[in-house]
Amino acid sequence: MKRTFTSLLRALVLLISAIVMAGCPQGNQNNKPDVKSQAYKVTLTKSGHGTVTAVPALPADGMVAKDTVLTFTATPDAGYEVDTWTGATKDSADNNKATLKVTAHITVSVTFKEKTVDSSLLQIDSDGTLTGVTDK
Repeated sequence: MKRTFTSLLRALVLLISAIVMAGCPQGNQNNKPDVKSQAYKVTLTKSGHGTVTAVPALPADGMVAKDTVLTFTATPDAGYEVDTWTGATKDSADNNKATLKVTAHITVSVTFKEKTVDSSLLQIDSDGTLTGVTDK
């Protein structure tokens, strides 16, 4: 009888252990943060007339680990300049750069505009004397 009770007790302990283990999550058994659950999609867009890059480079799926700091650099085509950045903070010293600390899914956009040229029309008479200036 004692032997049967011990065998049943062992079987019960094994059964309870199996049930408990089956209910435990199978992922992340190395006690490190699960990066996939702490990654956000960063989408980078631009209007025509230039290019924009990110450092570190964005992966193909756009998923970036939480708290990663990205630096974006816009390169306008000749005759164009950066107009606005959205989704990232423009660098106060360099309008072509912006930064972002990734904390959520976000789209970063840069738009370009044609450079304006300050010009003046000088009016000169036949003697070579300046007679007027018209700002354009």
